[in-house]
Amino acid sequence: EPTVTANATAPYPEANTTAPEQTNYPEADVTATPAPVSTKGHKTVQEGNLMWQDDNDAATVQNNWQGAIDYCQNLNLAGHSDWRLPSFDELRTIVDKNNHLAIKSEFKNTASDVYWSSTPVAGNSYYAWGIYFDGGYESSYDKDANVYVRCVRDSK
Repeated sequence: EPTVTANATAPYPEANTTAPEQTNYPEADVTATPAPVSTKGHKTVQEGNLMWQDDNDAATVQNNWQGAIDYCQNLNLAGHSDWRLPSFDELRTIVDKNNHLAIKSEFKNTASDVYWSSTPVAGNSYYAWGIYFDGGYESSYDKDANVYVRCVRDSK
């Protein structure tokens, strides 16, 4: 059976534990350059008396139900800040099952997944209604689930 013996002395020289002397570097230029303002991707779709969010976020932002409500209430898009999560009936108005993604063709930014509505399921405080746009199916979803968000506003 092989015998292992520990080396009593460290094979490496002792580490230097003193901090290096501070060097005086020239001051950095901290003048901020403002980011260019871009309207690319900031789109909306008008459907009747409703203006719908159709920017890149409409195909990428996911949240639980309360987070979706908060997201819409805090959205500032196309010069408007009065956005909200659509009701189930409103969300139904943009479904078009004749398209590959079951949404009206005016909408360019849509995930083939579920989108929240603001309508809770009657008698079950843990679920809210949503629409699965890869087919246009309506169903209820656990409010803790991360689901896509598309906001709407009244445009009268």
